Amino acid sequence: MYDRRVPGGRFAFEERSRLVDEIQDHLREQIYAGRYPPGTRLLQEQIAEELDVSRTPLREALRVLEHEGLLSLTRGNGVEVVSVQRKRFLDALVLRAVVDGAAARTVAQRGPSLRLRDELERALADQRTALEPWDRERFSRADADLHVALLQATDNPYLIAQVVLVRLVIQVFQMENEFGPERAEPKLAEHLGIVAAALEGDPDEAERRARRHIERIVDEVRDRPVSRDE
Repeated sequence: MYDRRVPGGRFAFEERSRLVDEIQDHLREQIYAGRYPPGTRLLQEQIAEELDVSRTPLREALRVLEHEGLLSLTRGNGVEVVSVQRKRFLDALVLRAVVDGAAARTVAQRGPSLRLRDELERALADQRTALEPWDRERFSRADADLHVALLQATDNPYLIAQVVLVRLVIQVFQMENEFGPERAEPKLAEHLGIVAAALEGDPDEAERRARRHIERIVDEVRDRPVSRDE
């Protein structure tokens, strides 16, 4: 499916580079979709066989995902999807508060494009649709899409680099915590407030709402019962 076996030389290097990108994109989406839940050990031989690729590009792709924080090393040079520990979750949220606040402020200062308006409206509509009947995966994906759209609209490469962090927190860490529409509705209301302030060009209010959105999640994480793994 993904294999590209070509002779040596520059073309071969470029082909292998694209293959590594395809593999990591595939694995990343599998993790975001919950098909590889946190703590899942990834067996290289099995994945290589499933994707019909050699071990070399697969190992390169796994190293990229490890660098992004999606995977962690295990004993015996194995890898597994990063586990959701309270401290790790809270540490990520500390950065999320800063990043989301800066993104909302920057968008409000720059002024939104028509494309951004469309992306935000689409993400909000998907969240509303996911409430009834309740679809947790769709809601989380749309949640991440909204925050990613704001990050990308900043045109700031350092903020855009945090897209991986945003999707990790929303589509991996938060997905491990059971929640239903009763908790999703307040999230949607907060998203509406963030978007409104950003689109209306109010930097202070946009940043305040974005930070408060993350601070509420911090409160939820701190208030939940502690498991033996934490």
